[in-house]
This record gives sequence, C-alpha cells and structure tokens, in this order.
Amino acid sequence: LPSTSISITVFESEPSASSRSQGGTLDIHTESGQRLIKAAGLLDAFKKIARPEGDVMKIADKHGVLHLDEAGEEAPRLSGKGPQDLGDRPEVDRRALRAMLIESIPAEIIKWGSKVAKVVSGDTGYTVVLADGKDSEVFDLVVGADGAWSRVRPLLTAETPFYAGVVSVEFHIHDVDSRFPDIARRVGAGTLAVLSDSRGLFAQRQGDGSVRTYAMFRASGEWLDEKAYDFSKDKQRFADDLFPGWSERDRELVLKANEDSVVLRRLHMLPRGHRWEHQPGLTLLGDAAHVMLPFGEGVNDALLDALQLGEQLIEAVKEKQDLSKAITAYEEGMFERAKEHVEES
Repeated sequence: LPSTSISITVFESEPSASSRSQGGTLDIHTESGQRLIKAAGLLDAFKKIARPEGDVMKIADKHGVLHLDEAGEEAPRLSGKGPQDLGDRPEVDRRALRAMLIESIPAEIIKWGSKVAKVVSGDTGYTVVLADGKDSEVFDLVVGADGAWSRVRPLLTAETPFYAGVVSVEFHIHDVDSRFPDIARRVGAGTLAVLSDSRGLFAQRQGDGSVRTYAMFRASGEWLDEKAYDFSKDKQRFADDLFPGWSERDRELVLKANEDSVVLRRLHMLPRGHRWEHQPGLTLLGDAAHVMLPFGEGVNDALLDALQLGEQLIEAVKEKQDLSKAITAYEEGMFERAKEHVEES
C-alpha cells in the first residue's frame, strides 16, 4: 500500500523498532508468507536474512531416542546468509523479518509509542483514541492488526480469546556453541522436538547462535498459580515436575537456560470458525482475527491476510469501487482459510 495513493498510518505501542526482543524464529511458507514478500518486492532482502538450512527437523522421545533426523547429528553451522534457493519453508528470526518490513516503508508512516486505547465510530469515519488521551484524525478504514487482545475487535464481535489449557514456557541459551557444544550438536541447525507424555520440548536454533526452547504442556490455570514457579531459582523443580524421567541430555535445554530470559505464557485462541458481520470501515487481520495455538500457520496466515486485503483495497481504489465490497471479499476468504488452520492447530 505505501507505493499507492492510499494514505496510511500505523499506530505502534512500542517506543522503537529495537525496544524489545521479538521472540524466536519463523518458517515462512512458499504458498503464503513468501507471496507477500515477493509482492512487496522484498525477495532479495529476504534472501539475505533467511536461513533455509534451518528448515530441518529432529524428533526424539523422552528417552533421548531419535525417531527422525533430517540433517544428521552434525548439522551445518549457520552462515547468517540464505542461498538463492530458499526452499519451501526457510527459517528467519522474528527481529530480522520485522526490521526488513519496517525498513521497506517510509519512516513517517509508523507512529511509535502510540498505544491504542479504543476506536470510536463517528459520522464520517473512525477515530483512534490513544492511551495518552490524544485522538487521531478520522479514518475511512481501521484495520486491527493488534494481536490477540485487539482494541478494534470489540467493535466487530463480542468474542474474546479463551485459555486453551496449554502452557508454553520459553527458555533461552545464549552462545550455545561455545558454552554448551553438546546441546548445539543435539539441536543442530533447525528444530529439535522431544515428545512424550502429551508434552514436549521444542528447541530452535536462532540466527545469533543461541537456542530458544519452548516447554509445552497441558495445565489448568489453578495448577500454574499453585506451583508459582520462580525461574530465577526453580528450573530444577520445573524440570522435575514436568519432565521426570526424561533424558538428562534433553532436560538440559531447561536446566542450562539463562535465568533472565524465561517467559511463561498461557496460550489463548479464538473459537473455531470465528467470524463477524461485516461492518463498513473496520476489519481485522492476523491474531486479532484468528489467534490460534502456535502449531499451525500463524505468521504465514497474517502475512497472507495483509497481502489479500491490500490487493482488494488497491483494486477498489483503482476502479473507484466501494471499499466495503473489497473488505467483504477479503473477510470471506480469510474466514474459510482461518477456520481450517485453527482446526489444524
């Protein structure tokens, strides 16, 4: 859209592009996420940050036995530069992907430090009210791309995300090659999934030479509150509670992690088949529209949402058509695609 005559403002709550870590890696799919990257003319830039060598999987059980190894124990070291052949699902660090997208648009479009409190309907459009009490200009269209707890969604639907009964605890091991070479070899260049007893450890190589591990398991909110883990001192208790009898080699993904970078998340999702009645001048994309568990399409759906909505809007403006028709066409396609992917997750 920035290359068209359509005027855009992005309200971003974070103070700057580098204000926090953006989390782990993402696999960007040919049939979805890469389509937006190509359409935006960013393929060459993407090749510089993509890691096709990261698209390899190892699967082990709790005894440490490997049942799948797509790369071999001595997986290649990360180069930091993707080759010309990206493959179907190259990995990319979230921070690098975000930086690439931000740098591709004029700086004045993004209003940093602008946390949205609510969106108000008026006679001539919608006004974005910021947390500091300031009002924006009036917009013909407001797109909620503001995540699971969207401030735009309440204008379209009463549905809110519910706790899915799954917990993710994120652990991070810095400088893994020099500090823990055995762990580096075990994880390899891609992802190691250790699965047993309806729980798992998912370890991913990062572009900075670290390993990020997600411990995932089912638990009630009450159980979590009762345990009250303090990860500055409770890594051993956590590993003993959740992964008793598991291979010590794989438990080290938790036990050797840096204490200052542990993040516990209760995972939420919107109901399967979630949709809303079209309302002129409003729509949603990404997690705001269809937040799901992180076992499916996720970011690729969000990128494809952005591409398809953008294409519909550009065509409507070009042909001087009603925007509502364009938005409805986008929403109907997105609803069907998201329903399928939420079920898969």
